[in-house]
Amino acid sequence: MGLPIPMLVMLARQHMQRAFHDPVLILGRQEVNGTLGQVVQAIASTGVTPAQLPPDYDTRSLVPNRRHTNEISDEAFFRLLGCGNIKAMDYSAYEGAEIIADLNIPIDSELEGRFATILDSGTLEHIFDVRTCMMNIARMLKPGGQVVHITPSNQYLNHGFIQVSPTLYDDYYTANGFTNVEGMFLFHPRIDPYTRPWHAIPYIREQHGGQQPFFLADDLQLNVYFTATKTDTSTAEVIPTQSFWTRMYSGSNTQQQRFILRYTPDRLEATPA
Repeated sequence: MGLPIPMLVMLARQHMQRAFHDPVLILGRQEVNGTLGQVVQAIASTGVTPAQLPPDYDTRSLVPNRRHTNEISDEAFFRLLGCGNIKAMDYSAYEGAEIIADLNIPIDSELEGRFATILDSGTLEHIFDVRTCMMNIARMLKPGGQVVHITPSNQYLNHGFIQVSPTLYDDYYTANGFTNVEGMFLFHPRIDPYTRPWHAIPYIREQHGGQQPFFLADDLQLNVYFTATKTDTSTAEVIPTQSFWTRMYSGSNTQQQRFILRYTPDRLEATPA
């Protein structure tokens, strides 16, 4: 799992809009695909002033096979955003996670309501029991805490068990009484994705919350970026009905925008299908 510079920029913008707070939980130790200088520059480009790190702080990646690189750690990234209590959760201790847990099964009660920020960047698609995983995430959040999902959605065949539709997050968190439920389509080129521009399109339920709103060109891959904030009355166990069908049954508009999307050297082109 990794956090390339475009994802770091998205997270820094999210932090500027609704600040991340401690404790932070990262699902799966993340490779940060950037040096300290590159990450500081990326954060600053969003208008966020990077926090000062302690003089003796080791910024090197915490992923064992990346320790020899100049890449910084996922912990260092969140410290640059001003957080100081950061933990990683994983199925094994192979990559140095502090909390070992299987998200296919209900979490221990000691983890409930413990975290103010949870980042899922490329974990959920590898969890077979998606329902239990979603409920675990909701339960681990504190009221007022926010979750961020960055999940492969299209052209990632066999990357994980599933490719996620944004309606999964939109409908689940809405049904369970979360606020600030917002999403984006995050497109990137299949070739050289870490060096070429990425593009984001806001997710609008009435336009995009149905079946196949986009047709993708072969040179693009799509991630879903979704956030939600837990309230004092939020739940975890409500099973949603897909909002597309709810609108259809109620007679509401289910008009969809359909595009063929193509990536050209520096921009995303959308052609009506």
